[in-house]
Amino acid sequence: MLNADKIYRYCLLGVAIVLPSPLYGAVLLFLSIAAVCWIIQKKYRGLPGSLYKKQVLLPVLLYLYIVAGFFFSENFRTALSTLSTMMAFILFPVFIGTSPLIKKELLRKINISFLISITATLLFAIIYNIINITVTGVNSVMLFDGYYHKLHSFGLTNVYHNWHPTYGAAFANLGMVILFHLYFTGQNSHTRGQKILMLCTALFLSVGIFLLDSLIGIGVYFTLLLWLLVKQQKRLRYFNTTFKKILAICILITGIAVLYLNPFNNGKIDSLKNKPLIITDVQSERNLFTMRLAKWSVYYDIFASRPVWGTTLGDIADIRKEKYIEKGFDDLALHNYNAHNQYMEILAALGVIGLSVFLMLLFSPLAGRGVNALYFPFLIICLITFCTESVLHRQQGILFFMFFYSLYTHFNLRKSAS
Repeated sequence: MLNADKIYRYCLLGVAIVLPSPLYGAVLLFLSIAAVCWIIQKKYRGLPGSLYKKQVLLPVLLYLYIVAGFFFSENFRTALSTLSTMMAFILFPVFIGTSPLIKKELLRKINISFLISITATLLFAIIYNIINITVTGVNSVMLFDGYYHKLHSFGLTNVYHNWHPTYGAAFANLGMVILFHLYFTGQNSHTRGQKILMLCTALFLSVGIFLLDSLIGIGVYFTLLLWLLVKQQKRLRYFNTTFKKILAICILITGIAVLYLNPFNNGKIDSLKNKPLIITDVQSERNLFTMRLAKWSVYYDIFASRPVWGTTLGDIADIRKEKYIEKGFDDLALHNYNAHNQYMEILAALGVIGLSVFLMLLFSPLAGRGVNALYFPFLIICLITFCTESVLHRQQGILFFMFFYSLYTHFNLRKSAS
């Protein structure tokens, strides 16, 4: 018979399964059920003491700061909607970060569930599009401002509603990290069949990351390979030091070569190399970097006008649109794009105070007794992805970040216990 504790654990597994899939909206359903179980089992009795833990306190403080900004926002409807979106900053730390039910074995199952889900999600998209191309004879689809191959970037993810390639690449990169963690922590217990399956899964996720065509995701991929080499150097005893250094250099050179030489004729890389480095949003002149420079220049002006407190999350959209128009960035104004940079987004909307709290949230768990071994590679994924995407301003992004942040920084899963 199921009790509240078991239901709570199953709900977290449910979150891990739907989170990297197109069904990520169900995360809130699973979290709501888990919250009810948390209350029934009176887990709140230890809440006052848990709130003093920085991995719980800092997200809660950030959310309270966002709430305070709500009362100063001129756009009531957007501000109210933002409060709802950003509730992940308080829900996950409270209902997951304070729960004594989070143990090593549960985390292992959550990691495996997430790994299976992102692998299955990518596999279905690839198979579906291969069948679609075979049946229709058409290998591209018109999306946004151009055509995409059905096995590439938005053409690949178009099979799912509102599923962004950069987020998919972040999920796949975390899946790779989880896969290697599972391999190295249980290296002596895996059968030959399991090792082959792990290798095939790693190769498939690698291919998936390149098919998704997120340049920042590919950059994260090579960064994680270097991190893995450094992290596991003691386990690679059969390789001498010279070989390890050569291998690290080869990985670095390969990453640079792929991004610079562009052997797969990637259109994004071509535009980076062939378009002049000017701040513009004109379609015939811009590339993905120069367009971001235009966004960042506007966001810097917004920050400079309100450096301490920021504009509030409720008003940032209206203010940036006015600035886009003022600077003649007509296309950016038409779509009212966000910063595509999480740091700039927070700096403009929440000011120096908000960014300071956010950076403490990210790095403070590394101090003291440390965190679970998977937090650091998870942090690498987020820190790099934040450079070109406002991850926390998209529902799937903030759910992903706060779910694994609350798990990997949990006081039951410190490095000494992992």
